[in-house]
Amino acid sequence: MPRRTMSGLDKFLHESLKEDFEFRKLFWNEVAKTPEPSRRKLEAGLKNFPR
Repeated sequence: MPRRTMSGLDKFLHESLKEDFEFRKLFWNEVAKTPEPSRRKLEAGLKNFPR
């Protein structure tokens, strides 16, 4: 069976997922740097945002 190559869309989605993961990592690191009371409010507001 021939090996399936990545189409343009596959490549785009793969890159998007990598960028999304990097963004979330940076984003949550910034959230972690905020002072405690503000961070609790931020985390409560972002409870549905993926980590």
